[in-house]
Amino acid sequence: MRRYATAASFRSIDPKTSTASYPGAFPTTTPLSIFRPLHAGHAQAASVVNATWSMASTGRFVDGCAAPRSRSAAPPGGAPDKTTKSRGELEVICGSMSDEPVYEMLWDCKFCGQKKLLGLTHRFCAGCGAPQDPTARYFPPENEKVAVRDHPFVGADVACPACRQPMSRAAKCCTHCGSPIDKGVEVARRADVVVGPGGGPPLVGAGFGAGQYGPDALAAQAAAGAANPPPKKGFPTALAIVGGVLALLVVIVLVVVFWKREGVFEVTGHAWERSIAVERFDVGRKTAWCDERPSGGRELSRRREQRSTTQVKDGETCQTRKKDNGNGTYKEVRECQPKYRSEPVMSDRCEFEVTDWRTSRTLNEKGGSPQDPPRWPAVTLARPGSCIGCEREGPRSEKYTVKFADSKAKGDPLTCDLPATRWAGFAKGSKWKGKVRVVTAGVDCDALVRQ
Repeated sequence: MRRYATAASFRSIDPKTSTASYPGAFPTTTPLSIFRPLHAGHAQAASVVNATWSMASTGRFVDGCAAPRSRSAAPPGGAPDKTTKSRGELEVICGSMSDEPVYEMLWDCKFCGQKKLLGLTHRFCAGCGAPQDPTARYFPPENEKVAVRDHPFVGADVACPACRQPMSRAAKCCTHCGSPIDKGVEVARRADVVVGPGGGPPLVGAGFGAGQYGPDALAAQAAAGAANPPPKKGFPTALAIVGGVLALLVVIVLVVVFWKREGVFEVTGHAWERSIAVERFDVGRKTAWCDERPSGGRELSRRREQRSTTQVKDGETCQTRKKDNGNGTYKEVRECQPKYRSEPVMSDRCEFEVTDWRTSRTLNEKGGSPQDPPRWPAVTLARPGSCIGCEREGPRSEKYTVKFADSKAKGDPLTCDLPATRWAGFAKGSKWKGKVRVVTAGVDCDALVRQ
């Protein structure tokens, strides 16, 4: 007969019947496997995930709270209760875990040094009976994972307000001290660990260093976070350079536009110019995509060229994330991102023969004073009409300039291009107050005020 000391009582275990007797509170028996000391083959304990308690035929026991209930009891209406299922004399409330695989976390006893206790199965140390510390849980190495099957997941554990021991969220009373746990707070969870593609070691900066598991990894994680913080994600070097250049250009533009000084400017002269384009209807050649044929165009030749690129899915990049469920177990979530490759999109490029109007020459007329009234140049068409080689009058344009002298400016005189109606009001010799851009020496023409 072996004895195991716990915070609640002494349990006497009979190795022949593999049962443990409780002198006192409950006339119950429980499988020996949940109390046995751990050894190298602790993975065998995976089948003993939920402690099966043998109770009276009219009762059940869930994490320390006893409530009478018959195995044959059914909810009002007589239909079977689909939210529960019977295990011997115990009806277990079944939760719902996702389809991701679930495994037990491990913890080490800080009192006797027992290693790799199972986070869900062993709520007390199998070596000395000390209660589990939820902050000591850690993710096991890949070759020591213990799967959890048919476990009723009801959420993260809740710390007892009185003794701080982790209890199932489904419990009403603490199995360690008996206190109600309705005001308990959720226990802390481990940070996620991301495992590289193909089940390789944890990725650097994903919560643990490469190849680090177990309690030693907890201290290593804190030290590494302070001494060697994870590398920050940033733009590639080329993008960083381009971004820096663009930022510099923006600064330059802002300086050119907004850096100004005040000044007084004297009108020294005027200039005007009027132009008329003369267009000729003629045959020419134009290159375009074949499906963008210009109106009336005749195709002369075509060739295949790359028109654009398209992104084609090319597999996936996957990783596995370990997420602490907060109840002594963790789940593995597979995360995948699609990969793409660029492929050229080819199309036909054509050369067309087109007949259209094109500018053949431009007629100009210029002057240098408001006393010389602006006028349009005389237009003489060689052959009016719409035949091949015929001409027509095209678009017209006009420009009116005022010249200024500034004692602070060196080099070419300052100028302003103004509408014709305003241009004539700048008499020669008059003075105007305004602002001039320091970098380009351009006058702010809209802000000029006559003195």
